[in-house]
Formats: sequence, structure tokens, C-alpha cells
Amino acid sequence: MEISTSLPRFLRKPAKNEERIAGTIQSIQCSTTEVDFRVLADGKSYTFAHGVPGRVEMGWFTVASSQIPVTCGSGPLASPAILTFTRNTSFANVDGELKSIEFVPDGFVP
Repeated sequence: MEISTSLPRFLRKPAKNEERIAGTIQSIQCSTTEVDFRVLADGKSYTFAHGVPGRVEMGWFTVASSQIPVTCGSGPLASPAILTFTRNTSFANVDGELKSIEFVPDGFVP
């Protein structure tokens, strides 16, 4: 079975009020209250936040992406990802609250 047809079955399904985009993480910046993920998708820049303490769900669908350090101060991350988020957020100056990051093969389109 080809990965482009089988992978969508394994991706996290967006919950009610969640959206997802395909992009690359340009940087990860941390403070004592939130983690900000700066993302490039379709030629646009986005900032998604996640509260501290807290956890963003993670998924790896390529061997290469499993070696990428997803830590404060890292970026840009070379592997493309599917990012799931909500637009309704209590964080200021962000595009949404990040719920999950799923690293996918180059060229994959959800």
C-alpha cells in the first residue's frame, strides 16, 4: 500500500473546532507560561502557542523526522508537518493554540 493513501488513516483526526495545516516549524521559543511555534505554511507565517505546563501531541511518520530535536530554541526543523490547532485561544498575538504536530514525508498533502 502506498504511503500517500495509507498515512491519512493514521493521522490524528481534528476534533470539533480544530483545523490543520501542512507546514514547517521555523522556530520554537519558550517562556515560563507558553511555548510558541513559528510555522511557515503556504508562504504565510503563523504563530501557534501552547501553555506551560502542557503537552502537544506528537507523531512521527518518517525515520528522518524522529531524529529532529523539538525543543526550546530549536529551528528551523527541516521535516514537513501536519499541525492541528484551534483558533480560539487565550494567548495574545498568536494565530491559535497548537494541539498536535505530526511529521510526515516530503511532498505529503493531507
